[in-house]
Amino acid sequence: MATGKQYSVMRKAGVETPYAGADGAPDEAGEADFLRLMVERYDAAIDLERENRQNALEDLKFVTGDQWPEQVVQDRQEDHRPILTVNRMPQFVRQVVGDIRVNKPAIRVHPVDDKADPKMAKVLAGIIRHIEYSSQAENAYTSAASAAAACGQGFFRICTDWAGDDTFDQEIQIKPINNPLAVVYDPASIKYDRSDARYCFVIDEMSHADFEAQFPDHVISDFESAQESDYVHGWITDDKVKVVEYWCKKYTTRKLGLTATGDTLDLTEVDEDMLDGIEIVRRRDAEVCTVECYLASGSAILEGPTQWPGARIPIVPVWGEEYWVGEKCVRTSVIRFSKDSQRMYNYHMSAAVESVSLAPKAPWVVTIDQVKGLERFWNNANTKNLPYLLYNPDPQAGGP
Repeated sequence: MATGKQYSVMRKAGVETPYAGADGAPDEAGEADFLRLMVERYDAAIDLERENRQNALEDLKFVTGDQWPEQVVQDRQEDHRPILTVNRMPQFVRQVVGDIRVNKPAIRVHPVDDKADPKMAKVLAGIIRHIEYSSQAENAYTSAASAAAACGQGFFRICTDWAGDDTFDQEIQIKPINNPLAVVYDPASIKYDRSDARYCFVIDEMSHADFEAQFPDHVISDFESAQESDYVHGWITDDKVKVVEYWCKKYTTRKLGLTATGDTLDLTEVDEDMLDGIEIVRRRDAEVCTVECYLASGSAILEGPTQWPGARIPIVPVWGEEYWVGEKCVRTSVIRFSKDSQRMYNYHMSAAVESVSLAPKAPWVVTIDQVKGLERFWNNANTKNLPYLLYNPDPQAGGP
């Protein structure tokens, strides 16, 4: 899931703002209400995606070789029966990822109207290529695509980090999110790229020792006492603490005006007296979005808010096939409907091995005198590849 390194990148993504009540992070009095809303949003998102996430987890286990039901494994082990896994699933995932590696995805910039500058488009394309090269974006793309093929969903992130240890300059980076189950989006978002999501969670579960080392100002015992609140139930266990990056959008209304010359002006804080000589032909209200990130447990804001310099949550999804069944979105992977065939193959191979191992072998026909004193060799004649067998001549037998 998320890591401490990702948390540090999140802190560098923008400028941290102090607690500022309703317009910024909640003040002390409003922190409980803020956390309650956050947890309610988290629960709603998890509940809606529960079936897709469960299927994705089963797919991940299956493609990595966990292909026998637990009870069947236990029964066969007790009976000393073979349990073979001839895993053919990864080849289908590798086929998808291999095609992506050959036809590498890349971001392209095109001028789209008569006001766009083709030269500037080339400059921006060059900058983006540098970002992709310096951050090894190909790894992020293929990691997300591999996860989408294996379990139906994968993700990567856009972030910023210091350009060096001795500078205040920052550079944009494209980084993978290794755990495809770490991200949960606003359930009301319907666009394929989830650009319409109002919020998003990147989940991590940390051990108590790691948590205390990374957040020394927050004491585990305080969180344990907070479990009495219904909205944080389940966010802490005997050995784990759930920590999330909580990305959310905040909207402000701006007043826009269109001049007779076609220019658009922001009139939100402009006095009408300042518009003398400027003909405003149209006016409208526009919602302007800002994106903030908090690092939080169920019972405390650990860091933030950090304002992201953009209008979209910088967590990018790569989905498998999606089908809408009424109001329900069903997401599938490449291997989802091959699992039964793979189980049959494993069973048939195990049955074949079992059949061969239990097949009766032709017994030797000998007299007692012929094997007397040589029993140790004859007893292993059907289980070991012996180069020869000794026998005692027996005149009554008429030969070996």
